[in-house]
Amino acid sequence: MSSNGANTQFTNNEVYSNGSEQKFLASPIIPGDNHNLYIAGNYFHDCTADGFWIDGDGAGTVVENNIFERNGRTGMTLENCVSVTVQNNTARLNTFGDGILLTVSRNCRVLNNTVSGNLYGIELFLNFDALTPQFPWAQDLANNTIQGNTITVPSGLANQYASLLTFAGSGDQTPYLNPAIKGNVFSQNRYFAPTTNGIWFLWGGNKTFLGWQGVPQDATGTIAVG
Repeated sequence: MSSNGANTQFTNNEVYSNGSEQKFLASPIIPGDNHNLYIAGNYFHDCTADGFWIDGDGAGTVVENNIFERNGRTGMTLENCVSVTVQNNTARLNTFGDGILLTVSRNCRVLNNTVSGNLYGIELFLNFDALTPQFPWAQDLANNTIQGNTITVPSGLANQYASLLTFAGSGDQTPYLNPAIKGNVFSQNRYFAPTTNGIWFLWGGNKTFLGWQGVPQDATGTIAVG
């Protein structure tokens, strides 16, 4: 765990069998204290909860070419983040959580990752109770781009999804369910699943791939058996 790690590089390490606090954590009162991180070439595996976690701001951060495998919750989490790029990573076999989770984050890009064998592939999550003015980076779940990823749904896990949007707390979900309003857009993603007509998506209710495209999400995406 690191606090206030601006301009930090964390590269080519193996992180495994650790506890639940695998994260860079920003102070809510120091703007810019968690900026420009570079997280690359690491192997995060078999940790108790998240393999890797950024909690707070993170503007200018790049997370690339890492492996997040067999962790007890998510492969990696972005929480209360802004303008973080997650690209060319592998998140696999995190069977109790997401490959990649974005919660209360905005202007982030999740590009060209390989996400396979997880309970959930790539999830957007909003806790309405977190929409408070206490942080200087004005958290929201908005303007996130999820593009060009390869997402494989495993067989044999109950209630798994490839891509999804979930909520907690009380608030108006309507703008978040409309990609044209909040700008959370999935595009050009490639899905592999046990069937092409299964319920592998969640966005205002369970969706098949055709229902997912009707949100609309992934108009240029594809699905195949695999």
